[in-house]
This record gives sequence, structure tokens and C-alpha cells, in this order.
Amino acid sequence: MGLFEILQDKIRQALSDIPQNFILSYLKSLGINNGRLYWLQNYLNAPYEYKSKKQIIKILNKHNFRVLKQLNRGVKTDQIEQISSGLPYEEIKYGDGQVKLICEKIN
Repeated sequence: MGLFEILQDKIRQALSDIPQNFILSYLKSLGINNGRLYWLQNYLNAPYEYKSKKQIIKILNKHNFRVLKQLNRGVKTDQIEQISSGLPYEEIKYGDGQVKLICEKIN
């Protein structure tokens, strides 16, 4: 887990007592576009369970899945894209990022 996820979780906790409609109205008043509003609402309201790539692979193996491929790129704002672009301190900022794996079930 990187600083991004830690801050995201703390902001979500801090906003938990504020009505979501109020937050949405405020964000709209700032002129934020619908795509960004969706992203912000998701990050500000949905609790996430963060796991490292190593932890995820361990869980997959336990349930008889094998990793075929890891997706290492994403849209411009994805944490995975920030990591793959070689920004300074990317590991501290984003940890493993959004681990995206293509897997198959082993019989």
C-alpha cells in the first residue's frame, strides 16, 4: 500500500459523516466533469481492501488459479500508469498500484 491508498482511506473516513449528496453538489460546483465525478465518488465512498501483488498471488494459488499475465498499463490517471512511467518515488506513492492480473482456473 502506498501513500495514495493511505490518504484515500483517511479522506473516506473523514468524509463518512457528511451526506454524499452534499459532497456531490460541492464537487459539481467546482466544475468537475462527470467522468472525474464518478471516479471521485468511488474513491471517496467505497472502502477498499488493499493487498500486495504477492498477497494476491498467494490467494489465487490457494484457490487453484494461475496468473497468465499482469496488465502493466492503464489510463493516464491509473496508479499503475504512474508507476510504469517512472515517476520519482512511485513505489512510496502508489505501492503495487492497481494489480491487474489475467488468470485461469487450474483443474
